[in-house]
Amino acid sequence: MAQKPKRSEPKAKPGAKAARAAAKAATHLIDERLRSLGGWRAEILAEVRRLIHETDPDIMEECKWIKPSNPLGVPGWSHAGIVCTGEPYKQVVKLTFARGASLADSRGLFNSSLDGNTRRAIDIREGEVLDAKAFKALIRAAVAENLRSSGPQSRGRGQTWIGLFRGINVGGNNILPMAKLKNDLEALELRNVRTYIQSGNVVFNSSAGTASSLSKKIVRRIEEKHGFRLHLLILSREELRAAIESNPFQMAVAHPKTLHFFFLAKPAADPDTKALANAKSPTENYKLTASVFYLHAPDGIGRSKLAANAEKYLGVVITSRNYRTVDKLLSMVTEACQKGGKVILDVA
Repeated sequence: MAQKPKRSEPKAKPGAKAARAAAKAATHLIDERLRSLGGWRAEILAEVRRLIHETDPDIMEECKWIKPSNPLGVPGWSHAGIVCTGEPYKQVVKLTFARGASLADSRGLFNSSLDGNTRRAIDIREGEVLDAKAFKALIRAAVAENLRSSGPQSRGRGQTWIGLFRGINVGGNNILPMAKLKNDLEALELRNVRTYIQSGNVVFNSSAGTASSLSKKIVRRIEEKHGFRLHLLILSREELRAAIESNPFQMAVAHPKTLHFFFLAKPAADPDTKALANAKSPTENYKLTASVFYLHAPDGIGRSKLAANAEKYLGVVITSRNYRTVDKLLSMVTEACQKGGKVILDVA
């Protein structure tokens, strides 16, 4: 009886074998780097490494910038592009995120390389403990950003954004009906534009541009068409989601109008903490992060001295919304992502 031909095993995709071999070699080099380094810096890098692989098992290890003076290179971790590197210095271990400027860092882990347009870093010193939950959220967000930027959706349907206008339709000033605002955004070739209430909340899709460039373009259009200039803060879905999940006053969610999110245009580098504390009423509570100033005002925000003076004491431009509005906007942007066919990647 003739033997049946053996079924051939599926071959690995071109380059896959080489990639696995490179990752294995990198793992060996990182192991050796940790052994040779020793002490507190090795302990920090080992913990960082553990958290990264625990967060995303598909992340691959790399050794960057190998040279005669540094034969073991710099440990790095990649998924659809570089996620972060871990470089030991004498006084710190520096974790550099290749796309850190695009990531939501609601808990303020980034404390170095804050002025660049692309990278952000976390410097960890001896004795300091890394916030594991916040770090894992950053890793997920970095992978999501890599996948978004490299996938076909980044070249087609684009990203879904949330726009928060400040000072629109307030006290009879800067009157702009939402129907006209929608027309203005559509004239700029922004797609799937949706608005929510008259205070200037909008969700839209754009296949080009950054939050900063989109904000400038929209503000310029409104000034040209309507004769007044507004402040506009644009957030990604990941940034809005991170802000909600980092809310320190979960008990206030049941009374959403008492809980307010003051979104910061940039981190408050030198807030007047004493003035903030003095302005707080006995029933109020607040918390400042790198991107949001949270205020729980059970007696209402209308008479709150803290709310009225928050921008002055923080020293940065802020845009506020209550929890009901923020939660609604997250629902809208999630729905927009699903309808647009965009892959949704949770960062929490």
